[in-house]
Amino acid sequence: MKSEKARKHRLHRAVVLTTMLALVTVVSVAVHGTVRYPGDVNTDKTIDVSDAVLLSRFIVGDSINMSMAGFLNADVDGDGNYTVNDVLIIIRQIAGYLPLPEYPGDEQTTTAPAETTSASANETTAVFTETEPESTETTAVTTAAETGTSAQPMQTKPLAPELTADSVSYPLGVSISVLTGKKQPNEMLTVSYEMGNIIFAIFADDPLDTTIAIAYQDNIVGYYKFCENYTVPEGYQLREYFDTIQNGSESNEKGQMYAIFVMRDDISIDFPNLTDKNDFMVLSKLNYYGANGIRARYELPLLNWNPELAKLAQKHSADMADHNFVSHVGSDGVDRSDRMLNAGIDYEYGGENIDYGYRNIFDALNGWLNSNEHRQNMLNKKYTDLGVGFAYNENAEYCYYGTQDFCKFFD
Repeated sequence: MKSEKARKHRLHRAVVLTTMLALVTVVSVAVHGTVRYPGDVNTDKTIDVSDAVLLSRFIVGDSINMSMAGFLNADVDGDGNYTVNDVLIIIRQIAGYLPLPEYPGDEQTTTAPAETTSASANETTAVFTETEPESTETTAVTTAAETGTSAQPMQTKPLAPELTADSVSYPLGVSISVLTGKKQPNEMLTVSYEMGNIIFAIFADDPLDTTIAIAYQDNIVGYYKFCENYTVPEGYQLREYFDTIQNGSESNEKGQMYAIFVMRDDISIDFPNLTDKNDFMVLSKLNYYGANGIRARYELPLLNWNPELAKLAQKHSADMADHNFVSHVGSDGVDRSDRMLNAGIDYEYGGENIDYGYRNIFDALNGWLNSNEHRQNMLNKKYTDLGVGFAYNENAEYCYYGTQDFCKFFD
């Protein structure tokens, strides 16, 4: 009698939870690794109503604390999504309609870190991994039909796409918080494009390993990454950047690759897609981080970002775009040196690079690197400061114009 009463009580709780979840939409979060104990969302080594409640809150978007092991356990049916069906399986298990899986024991491990993180329905956590991507196989999850038939293994779920660069895996198609939640970026920049805002998370503590993650609608859609080898998944465009002057030869005209740009096929960060001209200044910062990565390759001192130089460079690029010319002398007849002095920039050494026709900040950077005179400015060990500016005018001959201004101040 007591057992039957407890069973009815569990069933009552199951009906309440099912009613609460009737209108919940599907939430999909890609996670990396294997399922340890399907249904144990709070990772307390048991499956009970608290797991169903926690997963329900996650699906409806509440801010909760859930470990990566919890994320792995929450996909009970193994379909790669977090849905009402996962909750219903847990409810049926605790109500006695489905068998509870046995706890596999502490010896079974996953690739997820043990620490807990705050998450909502579109967030998960991960870190840059120093290994090759894991196998796409996952532990099979057993469920049973509502009629009480024997449990059958579910199909394994594929991993989220990844960029692999120099044997390190970088996630694609997941929330930008996957990176920023575990490693503090040097800077995060938001730029307005026709399709919506795009976020750039810059990781440059080690300039030789400069990584710029690019996110659209909170999902990572691409990277600008310093590396020498890579693997890019299908559905992503690729640009390779080479130092053809330093490493080029008759047998290898391209020279040594130093960076790649990977972007989802349907997304573009090229200049024509900007909706706010002020965002050219934001994009200029990306060119700056790339320039420092290149200087680090040649063991040169890193340059400081100089906002005043950046304003000056932006103004000159806009002058060239608006007046349809390419020159270090502005439309007002003032040259680079006097522009700096007139702006109150009192310097000991100075230099300037300009370009035209490049649609993308990283393409422009590579163009300067592979032009002898411009390269001398980029790799000049005397310079301490840099400012960069770009402009676009569809009615100008070359449409796209850029300027880098360098200087060293008096000691």
